[in-house]
Amino acid sequence: MELTKRFLFGTGSLVLGVAILALSLPKSAHGVVATLVQLVNTTANPVPVSPAIPGQPFTATAGIQFGFQDTQILGPGTGTWAVGSITAANSSDAGTFVFVSATTTTGSAGTCNGTTSFSGNEPHFSIEIPAHQTVHLTFPTPAVYAPLGGYTCVAVVDNNLTNGSVSVTLVGSKY
Repeated sequence: MELTKRFLFGTGSLVLGVAILALSLPKSAHGVVATLVQLVNTTANPVPVSPAIPGQPFTATAGIQFGFQDTQILGPGTGTWAVGSITAANSSDAGTFVFVSATTTTGSAGTCNGTTSFSGNEPHFSIEIPAHQTVHLTFPTPAVYAPLGGYTCVAVVDNNLTNGSVSVTLVGSKY
């Protein structure tokens, strides 16, 4: 009898302890989690914010042929162009270099018409393309062409082409 009383008293105490823990522990656990994930953006300690993923894909191709104009201007004209890759193909019998850079033009602001009035701005790339080959550059962090003097344009220049043609495609998003 005495053994049964001790057993029931011990079991009852254990059940009561578990019930108290079950009722009080989830509230404190939720409070700890809420404290860990709460962010406060103050002027003294600002939280950095990055722009959203652009929603408007934009691709442009320049084709330069020997004996014709050695520069082509392309781009969305307005906004910011985040270029994720450049593909350059050389169909000539000799290797060549292509220069790609931000530019302004003599055309109306917001367009990529006219001729290059100022080139060589960042970001810019000099791409060596062997004869009859294609070079593909991928940028995990896009090369960003922001408006320059009212233009979001890129100049593609090949002053070294001796025959054939070169095709340069820029793939990205406009925002």
